[in-house]
Amino acid sequence: MKKYWLYLEPYILIFLQKREFLVYNCINYESKLFQRSSNLGNIISQLVLLENMYCLELNEDEISEKEVEAFINYIISSFSGDLIRSDKIKKPAIFSPALKIYGRKYDFKTTGYQYDSKGIDFSLNEVFIYIGGDNPSSSLADIEVYKQFDFCKKTEGQHLPYEKLTVILNSLRSWDIQNLNILGGNIFTYPDLEILINELAKLQFTIRVYSHYKDIPKNKHCLTFLKANRFILKILIDAPIFYGRLDEIFHFLSDNNCKFELIFAVTSIIEYRKAAFIVNKYNLEQFEIKPVFTGANIKFFRKYVFLSKEDVLTIKATQQEIYLKQTMNIFHFGRIRIMTDGRVYSDLNMSPLGDVGTPLVDMLNVEMCEPRSWLRVRNQKPCKSCVYQWLCPSPSGYEYAIGKSNLCMVKNGLDL
Repeated sequence: MKKYWLYLEPYILIFLQKREFLVYNCINYESKLFQRSSNLGNIISQLVLLENMYCLELNEDEISEKEVEAFINYIISSFSGDLIRSDKIKKPAIFSPALKIYGRKYDFKTTGYQYDSKGIDFSLNEVFIYIGGDNPSSSLADIEVYKQFDFCKKTEGQHLPYEKLTVILNSLRSWDIQNLNILGGNIFTYPDLEILINELAKLQFTIRVYSHYKDIPKNKHCLTFLKANRFILKILIDAPIFYGRLDEIFHFLSDNNCKFELIFAVTSIIEYRKAAFIVNKYNLEQFEIKPVFTGANIKFFRKYVFLSKEDVLTIKATQQEIYLKQTMNIFHFGRIRIMTDGRVYSDLNMSPLGDVGTPLVDMLNVEMCEPRSWLRVRNQKPCKSCVYQWLCPSPSGYEYAIGKSNLCMVKNGLDL
C-alpha cells in the first residue's frame, strides 16, 4: 500500500476547536473552515503536534476518505502544503509555527519570577496623566468615555497637585517610554499649566496634550508651546460640531506648523458621517473616529461596531500579530494611566495598581503577574470556544461599558 507525507507550510496556522478547525494563511490571509469528522479530526490533531513538525505519514486508505480528501485538495490548491510519496523522499523537516517568549513561557504568577527596573523597563512605553482642571466642554462629559478610550473626563474642578506631578515626571526620566499624554478636564485651566509645560519641554518623550476643541483657547499665546517639535495637540471632537471654531483652530495650527491629531467621538451613524465630512474637507491625515457607547445606542453598535463572521474573515493578521494577541492585550500592554487623585491604573475599568507613592517597578510587577489588563486576552467564555478567537482584536474598554464579553455576532456573550 502506497504511503504519503502530508505536510503544511510554516506560514499556515491551525486554530482547533472541538467540532471544527480553521486553516489560516498568514501570507495571503485566506482561510477555510473544516468540520472535525472522526478521521479528519484525528489527522489534524496529530499533524499539529510539535513533535510531528507539521508532517504526517498517511496511507492510501486514509487519504481516500471523503473529508480527508477534501482537506488535502484544499491544502494543495491553496499552496498551504503538499502530499508527496514517502518512498521517494525522507520525511520533510518543517519548522512548525510555535509561540516562544524569551526562550520559554513563564507562568508569572506561579514561578515567582520577579522583574526589576532593568528587566521590565522595555515593557512600559506610554503613560497617560489626567491632570484635571475645570470640567471639559464635551457634550459627553456625563458619560465615562475615558473608560472606553482615552478622552477628557468630568473633574468637578479637581486637579492633580503639581507637587505630585513632579514626582511622577522625575520617576519617568529613568524609564525608556516613548509617549507621554496629558489629559483633563480642561487642561488649559490647570493652575500650574505654564510651569508644567516648561517641565514637559525638558523631557525627551513625544508629548500629546489632549483638549476638547471648544476648550482650546482663542488666546494664541497659550498655544505657542505647540510650535516645539516634541508637542502634539490631540483635539477631541464630539457633536454638536461648530464648524467655524474648528476652521479657526485648523488654520492657526497649520499656519504655525503645529502638529495635531484628532479623535472624533461618535454615537451614531449621522455623527460618523459628519466626522468623515470634516476629514475630507480639510484633507486630514492624523485622525481616529471612535464609537461611544452611551447606554442607549446599542442598535448603532450592533449594526456598525459588532463583528460578524464575514467581518472577522476580512481581518488581515500576520503571524506576529496573532502571537501578540495570544499573549498580550494590544490596547493596554505597555500603558499606565495616572488619575487626578494620584491612583495608577493599567486599565481604568479595573482596580488601581497603586498610587504615585508606590514604586513604579512594583506596580508593573503586579501587572505582569496577573492578567487584569496587559495580559488579558480572549481566553475566556465565549471566545475560548471560538475558532476565530485569535483573529479578533483584544478585549477593550467597550466590553465593560456595554456589559458584554465580546463585540461579536459569532459567539454571543450577554444578550442585549
